Amino acid sequence: MFYIVETHEAPGSTDISAPGRTRLTPGSQGPMESMNGIKIRAVLIALFAFYIAPIVPLTVITSAQNFFGAADPIGQRIPIWQSAASLMLLWFWAVAPVGSGYLAAKIAGQQPLFHGLIAGIIGGLFAVLWGNGMWAFELALALLVISCGLFGGWLWRCRSLTR
Repeated sequence: MFYIVETHEAPGSTDISAPGRTRLTPGSQGPMESMNGIKIRAVLIALFAFYIAPIVPLTVITSAQNFFGAADPIGQRIPIWQSAASLMLLWFWAVAPVGSGYLAAKIAGQQPLFHGLIAGIIGGLFAVLWGNGMWAFELALALLVISCGLFGGWLWRCRSLTR
């Protein structure tokens, strides 16, 4: 929603520095919205919910064997589906972008693909800044995360059209 800022001066006031009452009415830009209808608050909430908030639970889950005193298998190969790193990579490279794109599109209520794309782009920046691999791998990772965010927005669009 857009807002118009109206300032009302006191009648008969000649002092330019005297503050007037300020009121927001529908029609212009609000504090957490941009000119083209992007709801920044929706994107920030979605990114917090899927990238920042899960860090502690994922850390606890992936290091649970250390809390319970399980011995590390020295010299044994751990299958990739049983390793803690694969859970973290699956979350931050696939689940979090799709979930943040979906939630951003749902909270925004308009332009779901664009909100999903924005969530994916910011998530792609997180993924690239977090890793330190070859540039081709970083580019492929960023494209994967961006496309997952766009897919999340598309999921919300399909769901909202069927209702």
